[in-house]
Amino acid sequence: MIKKLYLYILIVAISLLSVFSSYSQASTITIEADKQSFQIKDNTALFDGNVRVSYDNIKISSPKAILSSNTKGEPDKAIFSEGVLAYRNDKSSNDSLNADSITLLIASNNLIAEGKTISHFKKNTPDAITIKAQRQEFNSKTNEVSASGGVVINLKDMVLSGGTANLITNGGKPYKATFSNSARVTKGDSTITAGTISIELNSNDIVASGGVSTITNLKGTGRVSIRSNTQTYDKNTNTIVGSGNVNMEYQDYKASGSKATLYLTPDNSLQKIIFTGRSQIKDALRKVSADKIVVSINPKNFTAEGNVKTQFTRQEQTKKTITKSGEKPAVKREEPASNNNKEGQ
Repeated sequence: MIKKLYLYILIVAISLLSVFSSYSQASTITIEADKQSFQIKDNTALFDGNVRVSYDNIKISSPKAILSSNTKGEPDKAIFSEGVLAYRNDKSSNDSLNADSITLLIASNNLIAEGKTISHFKKNTPDAITIKAQRQEFNSKTNEVSASGGVVINLKDMVLSGGTANLITNGGKPYKATFSNSARVTKGDSTITAGTISIELNSNDIVASGGVSTITNLKGTGRVSIRSNTQTYDKNTNTIVGSGNVNMEYQDYKASGSKATLYLTPDNSLQKIIFTGRSQIKDALRKVSADKIVVSINPKNFTAEGNVKTQFTRQEQTKKTITKSGEKPAVKREEPASNNNKEGQ
Protein backbone atom coordinates (compact mmCIF):
# COMPACT_ATOMS: atom_id res chain seq x y z
CA MET A 1 0.00 0.00 0.00
CA ILE A 2 2.87 2.39 0.75
CA LYS A 3 4.35 1.72 -2.71
CA LYS A 4 0.97 2.34 -4.30
CA LEU A 5 0.57 5.60 -2.42
CA TYR A 6 3.96 6.84 -3.57
CA LEU A 7 3.08 5.90 -7.15
CA TYR A 8 -0.01 8.07 -6.90
CA ILE A 9 2.03 10.95 -5.53
CA LEU A 10 4.69 10.60 -8.22
CA ILE A 11 2.15 10.81 -11.02
CA VAL A 12 0.37 13.78 -9.46
CA ALA A 13 3.63 15.67 -9.06
CA ILE A 14 4.84 14.90 -12.58
CA SER A 15 1.50 16.04 -14.02
CA LEU A 16 1.79 19.39 -12.24
CA LEU A 17 5.41 19.80 -13.27
CA SER A 18 4.56 19.21 -16.90
CA VAL A 19 2.22 22.20 -16.67
CA PHE A 20 4.52 24.66 -14.99
CA SER A 21 7.97 23.63 -16.24
CA SER A 22 10.60 20.91 -16.46
CA TYR A 23 11.41 18.80 -13.43
CA SER A 24 14.28 16.97 -11.81
CA GLN A 25 14.18 13.15 -11.84
CA ALA A 26 16.09 12.86 -8.55
CA SER A 27 13.82 14.88 -6.26
CA THR A 28 11.96 13.54 -3.24
CA ILE A 29 8.16 13.36 -3.24
CA THR A 30 6.20 13.80 -0.02
CA ILE A 31 2.54 14.13 0.93
CA GLU A 32 1.18 15.26 4.28
CA ALA A 33 -2.35 15.54 5.68
CA ASP A 34 -4.15 15.55 9.01
CA LYS A 35 -5.90 12.32 8.02
CA GLN A 36 -5.20 9.69 5.36
CA SER A 37 -7.38 6.69 4.55
CA PHE A 38 -7.24 3.99 1.87
CA GLN A 39 -10.14 2.12 0.25
CA ILE A 40 -8.62 -0.95 -1.38
CA LYS A 41 -11.93 -2.07 -2.88
CA ASP A 42 -12.41 1.23 -4.73
CA ASN A 43 -8.71 1.79 -5.40
CA THR A 44 -8.82 5.24 -3.82
CA ALA A 45 -6.75 7.14 -1.31
CA LEU A 46 -8.42 9.93 0.69
CA PHE A 47 -6.56 12.83 2.28
CA ASP A 48 -8.38 15.21 4.60
CA GLY A 49 -7.20 18.34 6.39
CA ASN A 50 -4.25 20.52 5.47
CA VAL A 51 -3.16 18.38 2.49
CA ARG A 52 0.34 19.26 1.24
CA VAL A 53 2.23 17.75 -1.68
CA SER A 54 5.87 18.64 -2.35
CA TYR A 55 8.07 17.67 -5.27
CA ASP A 56 11.23 19.57 -6.19
CA ASN A 57 10.10 23.25 -6.43
CA ILE A 58 6.39 22.42 -6.94
CA LYS A 59 4.00 22.55 -3.99
CA ILE A 60 0.26 21.85 -3.77
CA SER A 61 -2.00 22.57 -0.82
CA SER A 62 -5.71 22.01 -0.28
CA PRO A 63 -8.14 20.95 2.46
CA LYS A 64 -8.99 17.66 0.70
CA ALA A 65 -7.65 15.35 -1.99
CA ILE A 66 -8.79 12.08 -3.59
CA LEU A 67 -6.47 9.84 -5.62
CA SER A 68 -8.11 7.08 -7.66
CA SER A 69 -7.21 4.32 -10.12
CA ASN A 70 -9.07 2.61 -12.94
CA THR A 71 -10.34 -0.97 -13.07
CA LYS A 72 -6.86 -2.16 -14.01
CA GLY A 73 -5.42 -0.62 -10.89
CA GLU A 74 -3.64 2.10 -12.84
CA PRO A 75 -3.76 5.62 -11.36
CA ASP A 76 -6.04 7.77 -13.51
CA LYS A 77 -7.24 10.81 -11.54
CA ALA A 78 -6.37 13.10 -8.64
CA ILE A 79 -8.84 15.67 -7.31
CA PHE A 80 -7.88 18.51 -4.95
CA SER A 81 -10.88 20.44 -3.61
CA GLU A 82 -12.26 23.16 -1.33
CA GLY A 83 -9.66 25.75 -2.31
CA VAL A 84 -6.39 24.72 -3.96
CA LEU A 85 -3.03 26.42 -4.42
CA ALA A 86 -0.32 25.00 -6.69
CA TYR A 87 2.86 26.95 -7.22
CA ARG A 88 6.39 26.75 -8.51
CA ASN A 89 9.04 29.02 -7.08
CA ASP A 90 12.70 29.20 -8.11
CA LYS A 91 15.26 31.76 -9.19
CA SER A 92 13.85 32.13 -12.72
CA SER A 93 10.09 32.30 -12.08
CA ASN A 94 7.28 32.44 -9.57
CA ASP A 95 4.26 30.69 -11.10
CA SER A 96 1.06 29.80 -9.26
CA LEU A 97 -2.48 28.55 -9.77
CA ASN A 98 -5.43 29.14 -7.41
CA ALA A 99 -8.81 27.44 -7.89
CA ASP A 100 -11.79 26.06 -6.01
CA SER A 101 -10.78 22.62 -7.32
CA ILE A 102 -8.05 21.08 -9.44
CA THR A 103 -8.46 17.77 -11.28
CA LEU A 104 -5.51 15.88 -12.76
CA LEU A 105 -6.43 13.47 -15.57
CA ILE A 106 -3.37 11.28 -15.54
CA ALA A 107 -3.89 9.30 -18.77
CA SER A 108 -4.25 12.43 -20.90
CA ASN A 109 -1.88 14.44 -18.70
CA ASN A 110 -4.44 17.25 -18.38
CA LEU A 111 -4.96 19.58 -15.46
CA ILE A 112 -8.40 21.16 -15.03
CA ALA A 113 -8.89 24.05 -12.62
CA GLU A 114 -12.44 25.21 -11.88
CA GLY A 115 -14.20 27.91 -9.89
CA LYS A 116 -12.71 31.43 -9.78
CA THR A 117 -9.36 30.28 -11.12
CA ILE A 118 -6.34 32.60 -11.11
CA SER A 119 -3.00 31.64 -12.63
CA HIS A 120 0.17 33.74 -12.48
CA PHE A 121 3.16 33.39 -14.77
CA LYS A 122 6.42 35.24 -14.16
CA LYS A 123 4.86 36.80 -11.09
CA ASN A 124 6.51 39.97 -9.72
CA THR A 125 8.45 40.55 -12.96
CA PRO A 126 7.94 43.12 -15.79
CA ASP A 127 6.63 40.30 -18.02
CA ALA A 128 4.07 39.04 -15.49
CA ILE A 129 0.88 37.46 -16.88
CA THR A 130 -2.29 36.92 -14.83
CA ILE A 131 -5.18 34.78 -16.11
CA LYS A 132 -8.61 34.79 -14.45
CA ALA A 133 -11.50 32.56 -15.55
CA GLN A 134 -14.14 30.18 -14.25
CA ARG A 135 -12.26 27.27 -15.82
CA GLN A 136 -8.70 26.70 -17.00
CA GLU A 137 -7.46 23.50 -18.61
CA PHE A 138 -3.76 22.77 -19.13
CA ASN A 139 -2.64 20.15 -21.67
CA SER A 140 1.07 19.39 -21.46
CA LYS A 141 1.03 17.27 -24.64
CA THR A 142 -0.19 20.12 -26.84
CA ASN A 143 1.30 22.90 -24.67
CA GLU A 144 -2.06 24.66 -24.64
CA VAL A 145 -4.13 26.36 -21.97
CA SER A 146 -7.88 26.70 -22.55
CA ALA A 147 -9.87 29.14 -20.44
CA SER A 148 -13.60 29.82 -20.39
CA GLY A 149 -16.13 31.82 -18.42
CA GLY A 150 -15.35 35.51 -18.06
CA VAL A 151 -11.71 35.19 -19.14
CA VAL A 152 -9.51 38.19 -18.22
CA ILE A 153 -5.77 38.38 -18.84
CA ASN A 154 -3.54 41.16 -17.54
CA LEU A 155 -0.31 41.62 -19.47
CA LYS A 156 1.89 44.65 -18.87
CA ASP A 157 -0.27 47.68 -19.82
CA MET A 158 -2.97 45.60 -21.55
CA VAL A 159 -6.17 43.95 -20.36
CA LEU A 160 -7.54 41.16 -22.59
CA SER A 161 -10.92 39.52 -22.15
CA GLY A 162 -13.44 37.22 -23.79
CA GLY A 163 -15.87 34.41 -23.21
CA THR A 164 -13.21 31.86 -24.15
CA ALA A 165 -9.45 31.93 -24.69
CA ASN A 166 -6.80 29.55 -25.94
CA LEU A 167 -3.14 30.05 -25.04
CA ILE A 168 -0.13 28.29 -26.53
CA THR A 169 2.73 27.84 -24.09
CA ASN A 170 6.42 27.08 -24.28
CA GLY A 171 8.05 25.67 -21.16
CA GLY A 172 4.88 26.55 -19.25
CA LYS A 173 4.97 30.22 -20.34
CA PRO A 174 2.14 31.49 -22.60
CA TYR A 175 3.37 33.20 -25.78
CA LYS A 176 0.23 33.39 -27.95
CA ALA A 177 -3.40 33.94 -26.94
CA THR A 178 -6.60 33.78 -29.01
CA PHE A 179 -9.85 35.20 -27.62
CA SER A 180 -13.37 34.66 -28.94
CA ASN A 181 -16.96 35.38 -27.89
CA SER A 182 -16.96 39.13 -27.21
CA ALA A 183 -13.18 39.47 -27.42
CA ARG A 184 -11.71 42.74 -26.15
CA VAL A 185 -8.28 44.32 -25.72
CA THR A 186 -7.81 47.54 -23.74
CA LYS A 187 -4.51 49.40 -23.94
CA GLY A 188 -4.32 52.89 -22.51
CA ASP A 189 -7.12 55.01 -24.00
CA SER A 190 -7.79 52.53 -26.85
CA THR A 191 -10.14 49.54 -26.88
CA ILE A 192 -10.45 46.88 -29.60
CA THR A 193 -13.49 44.60 -29.75
CA ALA A 194 -14.04 41.81 -32.28
CA GLY A 195 -15.37 38.32 -32.84
CA THR A 196 -11.84 36.92 -32.52
CA ILE A 197 -8.60 38.53 -31.32
CA SER A 198 -5.17 36.89 -31.42
CA ILE A 199 -2.13 38.41 -29.72
CA GLU A 200 1.54 37.52 -29.64
CA LEU A 201 2.32 37.94 -25.96
CA ASN A 202 6.03 38.55 -26.50
CA SER A 203 5.70 41.24 -29.18
CA ASN A 204 2.13 42.43 -28.33
CA ASP A 205 1.21 42.25 -32.05
CA ILE A 206 -2.57 41.88 -32.45
CA VAL A 207 -4.78 40.43 -35.22
CA ALA A 208 -8.55 40.97 -34.88
CA SER A 209 -11.32 39.75 -37.19
CA GLY A 210 -15.09 39.67 -37.33
CA GLY A 211 -16.83 43.01 -36.80
CA VAL A 212 -13.75 44.77 -35.46
CA SER A 213 -14.13 48.10 -33.68
CA THR A 214 -11.32 50.26 -32.30
CA ILE A 215 -12.24 53.23 -30.11
CA THR A 216 -9.62 55.73 -28.99
CA ASN A 217 -10.59 58.37 -26.42
CA LEU A 218 -8.66 61.56 -27.13
CA LYS A 219 -8.04 63.99 -24.31
CA GLY A 220 -10.14 67.11 -24.80
CA THR A 221 -11.26 66.29 -28.37
CA GLY A 222 -13.65 63.36 -27.97
CA ARG A 223 -13.14 59.92 -29.45
CA VAL A 224 -12.25 58.27 -32.76
CA SER A 225 -14.10 55.12 -33.80
CA ILE A 226 -12.79 52.75 -36.51
CA ARG A 227 -14.83 49.74 -37.70
CA SER A 228 -13.69 47.17 -40.28
CA ASN A 229 -13.67 43.46 -41.14
CA THR A 230 -10.12 42.95 -39.84
CA GLN A 231 -7.54 45.01 -37.96
CA THR A 232 -3.87 44.34 -37.26
CA TYR A 233 -1.70 46.10 -34.69
CA ASP A 234 2.07 46.13 -35.35
CA LYS A 235 4.08 47.20 -32.31
CA ASN A 236 7.30 47.81 -34.31
CA THR A 237 5.64 50.47 -36.50
CA ASN A 238 3.07 51.42 -33.84
CA THR A 239 0.27 51.24 -36.41
CA ILE A 240 -3.16 49.69 -36.72
CA VAL A 241 -4.21 48.59 -40.22
CA GLY A 242 -7.93 48.13 -40.89
CA SER A 243 -9.09 46.26 -44.00
CA GLY A 244 -12.50 45.60 -45.52
CA ASN A 245 -15.43 47.98 -45.16
CA VAL A 246 -13.51 50.48 -43.07
CA ASN A 247 -15.60 53.21 -41.44
CA MET A 248 -14.31 56.03 -39.25
CA GLU A 249 -16.15 58.57 -37.11
CA TYR A 250 -14.48 61.55 -35.44
CA GLN A 251 -16.50 64.58 -34.36
CA ASP A 252 -18.31 65.68 -37.58
CA TYR A 253 -16.05 63.57 -39.84
CA LYS A 254 -17.26 60.31 -41.31
CA ALA A 255 -14.85 58.47 -43.60
CA SER A 256 -14.96 55.10 -45.35
CA GLY A 257 -12.81 53.00 -47.65
CA SER A 258 -11.31 49.58 -48.25
CA LYS A 259 -8.17 50.15 -46.16
CA ALA A 260 -7.03 52.55 -43.45
CA THR A 261 -3.80 52.84 -41.44
CA LEU A 262 -3.87 54.43 -37.98
CA TYR A 263 -0.58 55.97 -36.85
CA LEU A 264 -0.04 56.16 -33.10
CA THR A 265 2.31 58.39 -31.11
CA PRO A 266 4.91 56.90 -28.72
CA ASP A 267 2.40 57.26 -25.86
CA ASN A 268 -0.19 55.37 -28.01
CA SER A 269 -2.34 58.42 -28.76
CA LEU A 270 -3.84 58.61 -32.25
CA GLN A 271 -1.84 60.87 -34.57
CA LYS A 272 -3.34 60.44 -38.05
CA ILE A 273 -5.32 58.08 -40.27
CA ILE A 274 -4.51 57.40 -43.93
CA PHE A 275 -7.19 55.90 -46.20
CA THR A 276 -5.92 54.24 -49.38
CA GLY A 277 -7.87 52.85 -52.29
CA ARG A 278 -10.96 54.71 -53.39
CA SER A 279 -12.21 56.38 -50.20
CA GLN A 280 -14.49 59.19 -49.12
CA ILE A 281 -14.87 61.56 -46.21
CA LYS A 282 -17.73 63.88 -45.38
CA ASP A 283 -18.64 66.50 -42.83
CA ALA A 284 -21.55 68.90 -42.42
CA LEU A 285 -20.70 70.84 -45.60
CA ARG A 286 -19.14 68.48 -48.14
CA LYS A 287 -18.37 64.95 -49.27
CA VAL A 288 -14.92 64.32 -50.75
CA SER A 289 -13.87 61.21 -52.70
CA ALA A 290 -10.23 60.47 -53.51
CA ASP A 291 -7.63 57.75 -54.01
CA LYS A 292 -5.95 58.78 -50.75
CA ILE A 293 -7.29 60.69 -47.75
CA VAL A 294 -5.15 61.75 -44.80
CA VAL A 295 -6.98 62.68 -41.59
CA SER A 296 -4.93 64.55 -38.98
CA ILE A 297 -6.21 64.50 -35.41
CA ASN A 298 -4.35 67.42 -33.83
CA PRO A 299 -4.87 69.84 -35.45
CA LYS A 300 -8.08 68.46 -36.92
CA ASN A 301 -8.03 68.57 -40.73
CA PHE A 302 -7.84 66.34 -43.79
CA THR A 303 -6.24 66.32 -47.23
CA ALA A 304 -7.35 64.41 -50.32
CA GLU A 305 -5.18 63.28 -53.24
CA GLY A 306 -5.74 61.50 -56.55
CA ASN A 307 -8.90 61.94 -58.67
CA VAL A 308 -10.46 64.16 -56.04
CA LYS A 309 -14.17 64.82 -56.31
CA THR A 310 -15.99 67.23 -53.98
CA GLN A 311 -19.75 67.54 -53.52
CA PHE A 312 -21.17 70.32 -51.39
CA THR A 313 -24.21 69.68 -49.28
CA ARG A 314 -27.21 71.97 -49.71
CA GLN A 315 -28.46 73.02 -46.31
CA GLU A 316 -31.65 74.65 -45.19
CA GLN A 317 -31.94 76.84 -42.13
CA THR A 318 -35.15 78.02 -40.53
CA LYS A 319 -35.68 81.30 -38.73
CA LYS A 320 -38.70 81.86 -36.49
CA THR A 321 -40.54 85.18 -36.71
CA ILE A 322 -43.26 86.61 -34.49
CA THR A 323 -46.62 87.05 -36.20
CA LYS A 324 -49.64 88.88 -34.99
CA SER A 325 -52.29 86.59 -36.45
CA GLY A 326 -50.77 83.17 -35.64
CA GLU A 327 -49.38 82.68 -39.15
CA LYS A 328 -46.60 80.15 -39.75
CA PRO A 329 -43.07 81.52 -39.32
CA ALA A 330 -41.29 82.46 -42.50
CA VAL A 331 -38.54 80.11 -43.66
CA LYS A 332 -35.33 81.62 -44.89
CA ARG A 333 -33.18 79.53 -47.21
CA GLU A 334 -29.42 80.02 -47.15
CA GLU A 335 -26.76 78.37 -49.25
CA PRO A 336 -23.11 78.07 -48.23
CA ALA A 337 -20.45 79.70 -50.30
CA SER A 338 -18.62 77.41 -52.73
CA ASN A 339 -15.15 76.18 -51.83
CA ASN A 340 -13.13 73.97 -54.13
CA ASN A 341 -10.11 73.45 -51.86
CA LYS A 342 -8.92 69.87 -51.30
CA GLU A 343 -8.15 70.48 -47.65
CA GLY A 344 -10.82 70.73 -44.93
CA GLN A 345 -10.81 71.79 -41.33
